[in-house]
Amino acid sequence: MRLFVFYLGLVLLIVGLAYPTGIANANIFKYILYIGIIAFGIGVLLLPGKLSKSKE
Repeated sequence: MRLFVFYLGLVLLIVGLAYPTGIANANIFKYILYIGIIAFGIGVLLLPGKLSKSKE
């Protein structure tokens, strides 16, 4: 689930970049960009880091 949110956010972010680059001028791409940024940020926060695994 964590990787799904991360990669979904990454894909939506890449698709949403069509709006500011001028490839597409529809408002849906603007909202896809916003959703992609939020989902990618949540996905990054959910990814397990090496510091979170404490093996003593």
